[in-house]
Amino acid sequence: MNLQITETAVSCLKKEWDFTDGDFIRVYVRYAGGGSEPYALGILREKPEPNDEIIQMSSGGFFIYMKHSDVWFLEDRSLKIDAQGEHLLFLIED
Repeated sequence: MNLQITETAVSCLKKEWDFTDGDFIRVYVRYAGGGSEPYALGILREKPEPNDEIIQMSSGGFFIYMKHSDVWFLEDRSLKIDAQGEHLLFLIED
């Protein structure tokens, strides 16, 4: 699994979401409702616990991570976080 974030998303997080350098951003799986894809990705400003198993990367002054318990959602795919205006886009690629 590969986790990446674009400069556009970094700018969006700083401008629209009030994230600052040094913040920890957790990407997590949440239940979004029925239909063909009942799950979606979300973000939290949350520092990992010392015993959390995580996949982490640093970019734009942030520490972005997913807990291993959420990685199942990507099933060996990559996640690219981008933005359009004030909206974050979670692009899952094979």
